[in-house]
Amino acid sequence: MILVLRALGIGDLATAVPALRALRRAHPEDELRLAAPHWLAPLVRLVGVVDRLVPADGVSGPPPPVPWPPPEPRIAVNLHGRGPQSHQLLATARPGELFGFACPPAGHERGPAWNEHEHEVERWCRLLGWYGIPADRDEVVSRGIVSYAKSVDEAKTLTSRVGKKPLVVKAKAVRGPLSADLVLDRQAAGLLLGADQRKAFLTSFSVVIVL
Repeated sequence: MILVLRALGIGDLATAVPALRALRRAHPEDELRLAAPHWLAPLVRLVGVVDRLVPADGVSGPPPPVPWPPPEPRIAVNLHGRGPQSHQLLATARPGELFGFACPPAGHERGPAWNEHEHEVERWCRLLGWYGIPADRDEVVSRGIVSYAKSVDEAKTLTSRVGKKPLVVKAKAVRGPLSADLVLDRQAAGLLLGADQRKAFLTSFSVVIVL
């Protein structure tokens, strides 16, 4: 089993998609578990490569803040941060091997150096590449995770991204430190999930956000 930590929001999940897909390609026979906030479950399913969500709403709290279900992972992958807290959290799962950035304070000497200036997509792809797992960052970097428009009418003109008859749903709120995580009501979420089951548009990044 492979355990991945990414206990952040919607935008953070999206930037980890190329790395998650790379892990699935490299280890097709392993169960892939993602430790992430429980409310991300519908979107985690849409990524299409995660077998099980382990609820994790952060890396702080009394140790261990996440009760890891058995079995112990063969590999744990830190797509959450540079450590030491996130490294130490994954260590409580007792993995056979930890993939993460070098972090001496966490007792993890192995791994590439952290670069705080690089794009998140590039960061996680580089991390996996250091451990011998090629990840295709270009599927996100070349066209972006989403496009943006100033109105619904403008968004509908971006046919190369969303086609000629795009689904339009309205977020009821935004959340997160950068107000970048969209919150949908149940009806809108149901429409989104149903449409993605038919068209798989989320995993191909066929999305425009109207600001």
